Amino acid sequence: MKVEEIHSIIQQAAQAWMTGNADAFAQLFASDGKFIVPGNSYVGRTAIQQVTAEFAATHSGVKIEIKQILIDGDRVA
Repeated sequence: MKVEEIHSIIQQAAQAWMTGNADAFAQLFASDGKFIVPGNSYVGRTAIQQVTAEFAATHSGVKIEIKQILIDGDRVA
């Protein structure tokens, strides 16, 4: 995957999260992708969509500012 594609996907994820678009957020993951947050991990688009929708239902005004993206081979942080 090209660096530009990685940047685009991360921007799309941030936008989906800020707007509470759980479907768009989940679609950015592979069908068996893993979404890891402190204390939990969610595997698969259905689980990711569900937890994202639950979060969006109770949180508004979420802001994300991406300051740095680190890419090392096939790892992104």
